[in-house]
Amino acid sequence: MRLNVNFEPNEVNPRNQNFNLRAFIKTSKGNLPIDVVPKVEEGALSILVTVPDMETPFFIVFDTPKGIWQPDDYSITEAHAVAHKQGQE
Repeated sequence: MRLNVNFEPNEVNPRNQNFNLRAFIKTSKGNLPIDVVPKVEEGALSILVTVPDMETPFFIVFDTPKGIWQPDDYSITEAHAVAHKQGQE
């Protein structure tokens, strides 16, 4: 599945060496990491993820020097997501 993720380009720089993209599927045994292949574009990422089927819930997280960003769960069902900065713990 290809997922296009938009974000605030002034806050997120996917070309930064400290940028880290992670993807997980949600299972009854917890969150399991899955492979992800990113393609960087201006103000967005085009991400190729492999999920068992379109009904399997999954999510992506990207860590940046300015914080952790994650799309809303509901947005990834449409193959297009907008990432928001997560609250600090």
